[in-house]
Amino acid sequence: MIVLPISGLQDGEHPFDISVPVARIPDLLSEFTGDVHVQGTLTKHEQRISLQCTVQASARLECDRSLEMFDEPITLQLRREYVKDTSRAIEQGAGADETEDVIAIREDARHIDITDDVRQELALSLPMRRVAPQYRDVPFNELYPDLADRDAEATDPEVVNERWAALKKLKDI
Repeated sequence: MIVLPISGLQDGEHPFDISVPVARIPDLLSEFTGDVHVQGTLTKHEQRISLQCTVQASARLECDRSLEMFDEPITLQLRREYVKDTSRAIEQGAGADETEDVIAIREDARHIDITDDVRQELALSLPMRRVAPQYRDVPFNELYPDLADRDAEATDPEVVNERWAALKKLKDI
């Protein structure tokens, strides 16, 4: 869990630096390895607390092109606004409303748990195309020329499958 203590916090900026093993973050995707590092600042002004932090983690991914495993560093910025308001916190219930810009917490709260926010943001930060760094600047046809040649033959307009001939006629009209 990633918990930030706020009990007795004075007005002003309060830097923090936390490292948590991925095993201690419940339901974190299995791609993440090592530690999750959270570094940032809590800024308190009367009943408002602003959180600004950088989250860093490492993900072990399989390359879509070569099927090699590689480690991808994931870095993201996380910002949240909290207000100490017990009645509003009770209205929100156990979890904060996702559409709210400001999350209400109880006035007697001793800490802010950002575990769910970090887990969700890390999951959303994983790349959709997982390509190892050594293959990112290499065009696919250079990496696999035999497949590129075969693909070029398959898309040759002269070689039209008979099943698609009727559709080709419609397209040409």
